[in-house]
Amino acid sequence: MKKLAFINVDCKAKNKFKSLVDKIILIKDRNIKTLTEKYNLKKDDIILVHEGFYPVTKNLIKEIIKNAKYYGASMIGIKAKDTIKEVDDNLFVKKTLDRREFMDILYPRAIKYSLFEKIGGEVYNTNSLIKLEAKIIKK
Repeated sequence: MKKLAFINVDCKAKNKFKSLVDKIILIKDRNIKTLTEKYNLKKDDIILVHEGFYPVTKNLIKEIIKNAKYYGASMIGIKAKDTIKEVDDNLFVKKTLDRREFMDILYPRAIKYSLFEKIGGEVYNTNSLIKLEAKIIKK
């Protein structure tokens, strides 16, 4: 099983990935689907994506990889601390939501190549990763 890390070129944490993955590919708005094809990935290979703004530890990266192997995808979530409001079409507050039911999702994120292929067909660049992540969360 190969592990590839697609990391934003501006990421200061890229050295933490070096001993944990087979290859680090620095990206900046590049076509991720084309990049995955270039490296001839197999269904159990793991793709990691880190945009570089959140601090990360080696232990956290190991945990994300382990969970992606088992579940197919993995991401970091922390309990929401902000007050979350539901609003109507005119942006008037309808109600305050219970923040205990929400998580803030951070980077890095990991996904098995087989799942990426299955649901990532329309993901063409790093700016479109939110679409892929939203699909993973829904599943």
